[in-house]
Amino acid sequence: MARAFLYGMVVSSTVLHLRQPYPKADSYAEVGQRFRMVSGETANAAIVLARLGLDCVVQGNWPGEENGDLIRRVLGSYGIDTRLLTTRPGYAGMDELVVSDGSTRTVFASYKELLFEGPRRWDAVNEQALAQADVCLIDPQFNELSIEAARKARALSKQVVGIDCTADSEMLELCDVVAVSEESLGWLHPGETFENLAPRYLTKARGLMVFTFGAKPMFYGRKGQALKSMPVFKVDTKDTLGAGDTFKAGLGYGLLQPWKDEQRIRFAAACAACHAPPSTVNGCPAY
Repeated sequence: MARAFLYGMVVSSTVLHLRQPYPKADSYAEVGQRFRMVSGETANAAIVLARLGLDCVVQGNWPGEENGDLIRRVLGSYGIDTRLLTTRPGYAGMDELVVSDGSTRTVFASYKELLFEGPRRWDAVNEQALAQADVCLIDPQFNELSIEAARKARALSKQVVGIDCTADSEMLELCDVVAVSEESLGWLHPGETFENLAPRYLTKARGLMVFTFGAKPMFYGRKGQALKSMPVFKVDTKDTLGAGDTFKAGLGYGLLQPWKDEQRIRFAAACAACHAPPSTVNGCPAY
């Protein structure tokens, strides 16, 4: 069985599904469903890869005393190894409130206060787990430790997937494929156009670059090549939450197959299009 090592965000979430489109300010909305679940791109991607038959190990930010049991129970129900997720006494952990109306999702959280301000709240990459993996999915959110994880994976000749990094990030030189979403481009490079950013990404990228735009066509390419476009699958959207994480997982799975770029991207797009809405797992709602 192939093994995946995932290094990045693992959090807990309360998800509210609205009965109607997201409301305007000073108005009212009916909540149709409420779910208590595990989220974060690393958690969601690990669940997808586990369901595709990979042996998954996750490492990331520290679960808290309040949400650690939930995270371990849900991920463990999929056979995902969570032993590298460490809890620190007195730290409550990262928790989100997500409001979804089917076509959009809005995240409310305290990432700056509870995760990124003050002392570091995640561990350096576990080199033994990295060495045992066939494919490594690395989130750049952990800054220099994410870069270090990608460097070590590259030195071990591992297949590496990255996401949502800046156009001048070293991650581009270390990964076999990097996917960047339209949403991320907006906050990574505010005010800059995709037409100006895409050549900068391609010039620095070691491998395949993929740019996603939600329900609009994707663009992809490699250094020295012109960008190509690919339409996405048309589906009856129930919830967009986790679609990007699922796309990343599909790319990781595709790297382990003897496929061409187009096949890998198409498979990842199919995974994102049909990713499952929250359901109950061992008494706990999760993806």
